[in-house]
Amino acid sequence: MAYDRKPNTHGRPAKPAGPAPTRHEPPPRTAPSPAGGFELRDLETYPRDAFAGAGRRLFAFMLDCVIVMPTMLVAAWILGSFPGQNPADADSVGLFGMSAKAAKTVTKVLQLLLYDVYFTATMHRWGGTWGMKFAGMVVLGRDLAMPSKNQARGRYWANILSVLPLGLGLLAIFWNRHRRAWHDSIVGTYVMVRDKVPAHIVAAASRGTRDGKETESDEASTLKALMWLILIVFAPGLIVLGLIRLLLGKLGIIKGEPKPEAVS
Repeated sequence: MAYDRKPNTHGRPAKPAGPAPTRHEPPPRTAPSPAGGFELRDLETYPRDAFAGAGRRLFAFMLDCVIVMPTMLVAAWILGSFPGQNPADADSVGLFGMSAKAAKTVTKVLQLLLYDVYFTATMHRWGGTWGMKFAGMVVLGRDLAMPSKNQARGRYWANILSVLPLGLGLLAIFWNRHRRAWHDSIVGTYVMVRDKVPAHIVAAASRGTRDGKETESDEASTLKALMWLILIVFAPGLIVLGLIRLLLGKLGIIKGEPKPEAVS
């Protein structure tokens, strides 16, 4: 048995050295929880009022229609399918000389494609359409990132599944805990009220980051060029939206876009 070599003050042998005391490590420091007690990095735990309701989402969709419609009307006029543009017995219509039936068909297909490009590009680039940004919303995935291109496009076309059964998939917003429509559940997106999401999370998603690391994208330059093209194509509608915003501001109905809450 080992003894301490240094005697005690009374000259008696020292007591056997005992085992080293156990050190208790302090618990790891964690980020402070918000007042609601939910986990910041898990959207599933956010309170219900952090998710956009039906009224706000309908308002955003109406604004999106305002943005896309002027471009669609110009395209319809070029194709010759604008209401009242041609006589009923016209053999050919529009600048391309198509039949009236063909012009209407092409117009319908073009309308679907225009909405596809608009919703996919803006959702993937900014986490929401311009109508959604105006209405104070942001769309995020479970990983707190902006929707990928496939998610954004899938969300647009999955709307068909939400509408087909008499709109039941859209009405799910009223009883779903996270106010998700069917197309949100299908592609894994959440429509959030922007000022209910901490500022650093929205900022990280806007930069295309996950867990603090920048994500690399080979299509970044292509996406930039596409966004400029979209700005040009939908410029008439954006001008109309800007005038609406200016009018509402003059009337005191809106006071600018609310800023996200910062969490220290």
